[in-house]
Amino acid sequence: MKHKGLFVVITVVLAVCQLILLPLTNLEKLVFDEAYYAQHYTDEGVYETVNIAPGDLHIVTQNLMDYLRGDRKTLQTLVSIDGKLQPFFNERELLHMLDVRELFEAGFAIKNGALVVFVAILVILFFMKKGKYIIRGLFYSSLSVFLLLVGLGFVVNTNFVFWFVEFHQVCFDNDLWMLNPERDNLLKMFPQDFFAHTVYTVLVDTLKQLGSVAAVTWLLSKPLLRFHLPFK
Repeated sequence: MKHKGLFVVITVVLAVCQLILLPLTNLEKLVFDEAYYAQHYTDEGVYETVNIAPGDLHIVTQNLMDYLRGDRKTLQTLVSIDGKLQPFFNERELLHMLDVRELFEAGFAIKNGALVVFVAILVILFFMKKGKYIIRGLFYSSLSVFLLLVGLGFVVNTNFVFWFVEFHQVCFDNDLWMLNPERDNLLKMFPQDFFAHTVYTVLVDTLKQLGSVAAVTWLLSKPLLRFHLPFK
């Protein structure tokens, strides 16, 4: 019974780590992929909407990525509009993006912490010669998170706008995120459909990874299951 309780605790901790680590890693991959933005700009006609040269928009995008990484102090970028160099973002957009960068920094810290815990557990179990705990723990944790995310994905898909607003109300303590698509370039670059597509992409990538881990560990666990070793 004691071993079974330990196994449950290990599985829960691994599941929490995967729930944090995989979606945030996949989100980070998209957020810092300039090709992802370029494809979005082309598909959604953003080049025409923002009324600046494509080259300037790519500079704005690169500065945005650098800003979110913490490699740039300010997001503001001067671009050519009607033949004159002008700031691309207004004050409200800059203040909101400062909040966004703080959210990203917190996300990076949480993701890195989850990675440390996840790896530490696997290493400790390996040196304790608890391979059966590793395999079965990864199987049940991956399967649990997979099912949880499928359920969450279904719920969010029923009313993405509602959950999008709820996310902002929970994560931000002001209304700076309520921008005007007619005036604010940030929303011209990234309308709501961009975020819906990003959430969908992160979800699909995460489910593929979890499904792969569950499938591989299930196959590896078959000999262990036959000899009843999990809770020796």
